Amino acid sequence: MRNHRTHTTGGHGAPAGLPGGEREEPKWGQVAPRASRGMETKLVLVQAALTLFAEQGYEATSISEIAQRAGTSRSALYGYWVSKEALFLAVVEEALAIHLEWLAHQAEQETVAASLSALLASSAWYGREPVTAFYKRLLLFPPPCLAGCIRPRLARFDEQIMAIIIALFERGVARGEIRQARLREAIALYTSLFQGLCLLQAQASSSLERLWRLFWRRVEAEPSLPIWDEMEEDP
Repeated sequence: MRNHRTHTTGGHGAPAGLPGGEREEPKWGQVAPRASRGMETKLVLVQAALTLFAEQGYEATSISEIAQRAGTSRSALYGYWVSKEALFLAVVEEALAIHLEWLAHQAEQETVAASLSALLASSAWYGREPVTAFYKRLLLFPPPCLAGCIRPRLARFDEQIMAIIIALFERGVARGEIRQARLREAIALYTSLFQGLCLLQAQASSSLERLWRLFWRRVEAEPSLPIWDEMEEDP
């Protein structure tokens, strides 16, 4: 279902001073005009399920609600999935695929600094769209009955995110944007910032801007100002 996704831009800008572009979140794309009726119904059901699971959680969402939101019947839904559990796992796969595609898109900025800051700034706005709201709920409150299936999938997803981040840092070193020394430490610090902002939604622009500047001064190849001098300049 990858060809049905689009990347749309939100209406709020990234925090002032960040090299990254506008705030974005992965959003559900429109159903392709040439999709067969069966595929179109399935996509609408997955979208309805994702939205309800994000809003209400797994336990509080019923098959009847999903079918009603999608404008179809329970029998149509059961034609694709044998149970709510199977539907939820299908939604997990779709949400993570959309999310990973969006992260890769964010990493395609003109410079490594812009790519890293775009990822960091956007992670502070997680939860505004159904895809990221679902992802956050999945991280914090996975359905106990499905935890054994979900944990390995999330572990693979984390590995895929790390591959994107590591590739950016390696590109930064190759281009002379990032210093080689203590590279592993820099990657670990950035990953911690990314994950923390994702969960906490620290949306204060001034704090996020300062956090980014302090991090970048620590890793850039030729800092224009020593990091401690910059900290003293901030109010």
